[in-house]
Amino acid sequence: MVFSIFSDLVMHNRLKLEKGRIELLNQRVCMFPLDMIVDLQKNLELQSSDNLVYFSAKKTGVTWFKNMYDYFKISRSDVIKWGFNIINLAGWGIPTITKMDAQEEVLIFTLADAGQANLYGKSNFSVDHYFRGSAASAGMLLLQKNCDAIETKCISKGDSICEFIVKPTEKFDFSSELVKKQLFIQGKYFDI
Repeated sequence: MVFSIFSDLVMHNRLKLEKGRIELLNQRVCMFPLDMIVDLQKNLELQSSDNLVYFSAKKTGVTWFKNMYDYFKISRSDVIKWGFNIINLAGWGIPTITKMDAQEEVLIFTLADAGQANLYGKSNFSVDHYFRGSAASAGMLLLQKNCDAIETKCISKGDSICEFIVKPTEKFDFSSELVKKQLFIQGKYFDI
């Protein structure tokens, strides 16, 4: 499966490998150890700013999914499938949509073998800020509203998978400690 994703990207000229340059879906990318994100996040935690990883991933994800949607001219749900294939290919884990309800405006994603959580180690709180931001941007594409995501289960906390709930920002209870922990930076809601 991973090879077919790779070959589809190359065949559609969506993956360009040149000397000193890699472009994936019209965005320049680089390969780096996942430990870098984990280390960055742990350092940001010391300043109660680790959610910057989430909001940066959310912002980047919006551009990422828009590039796929604009180029391939496929349905939004197919864009999400492509995005998930690329997340899998990139080594972040194995994503799955477990609930997609347009009426309720809620999406639930899971991530098995989550690279960030596995490298982070044991924690009392959820740590997959990068994937959580990507999930929020996927929600924005599918629901056509500003969305956020919270991680309700995490491998770092001892759960078997990581689970993410995505819904429009205004549907979150901003007095909830979990929401504050995952959507606030230094006591304030921050957005892209």
